Amino acid sequence: MFRPMRRHRQQLSQGDCAAILSRGTSGVLAVAGDGGYPYAVPLSYVYQEGTLFFHCAKAGHKLDALRRCSKASFCVIGQDQVVPEEYTSYYRSVIAFGTVRILEGDDEIRRAIETLSVKYAPEDSPAGRDRVIDRAGKVLSQLSDYPVFTMAQPKQRVTVKRFDLLMVEENAFIAVVMTDNSVVKNKLIHLPDQLSDTQLQLLSAVLNTSFVGLSREEMEEALDKMEAHTAPAAFELISLVVEFAMEVLEDQGRQKVRTAGITHLLEHPEYRSLDKAKPLMNYLSEENENSRLPMNLNNGKSMNILIGPENVNDALKDTSVVMASYDIGDNMKGIIGVVGPTRMDYAKVTARLSYFADSLTRMFGKELPSGDEEDKQEP
Repeated sequence: MFRPMRRHRQQLSQGDCAAILSRGTSGVLAVAGDGGYPYAVPLSYVYQEGTLFFHCAKAGHKLDALRRCSKASFCVIGQDQVVPEEYTSYYRSVIAFGTVRILEGDDEIRRAIETLSVKYAPEDSPAGRDRVIDRAGKVLSQLSDYPVFTMAQPKQRVTVKRFDLLMVEENAFIAVVMTDNSVVKNKLIHLPDQLSDTQLQLLSAVLNTSFVGLSREEMEEALDKMEAHTAPAAFELISLVVEFAMEVLEDQGRQKVRTAGITHLLEHPEYRSLDKAKPLMNYLSEENENSRLPMNLNNGKSMNILIGPENVNDALKDTSVVMASYDIGDNMKGIIGVVGPTRMDYAKVTARLSYFADSLTRMFGKELPSGDEEDKQEP
């Protein structure tokens, strides 16, 4: 369809091209502009499974040009390093040719926005959410001078939304798994034998047809059923990707508890003796089950205080735990709590804790109703 490269030895493999497009964040889109002149404009983009997604204004020169002629090219520079001593530059680029279609259906637009947001707004993803919660815990610990623990409730049912496969070498490819809660994980998979582009496309089709929308347990069951009517070599290849996807889903289902500022205990008289502080510090720093800390609020309260023996473990019997809940969205909640001596200033701690819990709720898009009647107006 297109003329071959004149300097064919410098031509990149399909895997290298896909890698450059996946890493890149911007490129130049060239279309047939007004009066027959070429029109080239820099654009942000995201690459996924052989398709480039762009986001732009609803009107303008490029859209007018594309409505007249949908043919376009898009150039992304992957490397541009000047090497003065060699009077040259190390240069890598990809030029993609194709037709551009303006998305109109709600489902298509939603999928494109989700794809773009994963790349350009990582704070909206679970990983970004965890970073926000971690930062909140560290700041609260610094302000209160007490250890702080945080927890975000995992989504009850997580499924794989899409599989993407990128060829790297003839015997290696990258498997990309995207879940329905916008987590994206990838793994480099090496094979004992060569794999063609056609075989990789068929593998992708099987994965996206048979394993999308399934939970970990459902995925395992579907894989077991597939074994009976699938050639051994093909089944082994499918299993490599599906087992990786199952690991991703299993990790998403774990409830993770994080602690910050454990050494603040040493600043209080009760724990200035290292012999007394060490067991509690070790307990708070352990990466074990979430039952080590109280995670439930009694009677649906948004704030709870547990003093001494009321706590869940003997290691906390001489401490107080104050905790508050916050909304994450999608009917999920999180917990943020403070651990300290029983003589702590409860009024100050609860006020700060309430402020941080309310701030996290607002940050995750669940605005709290105002408690002031003056703010309520008749429609």
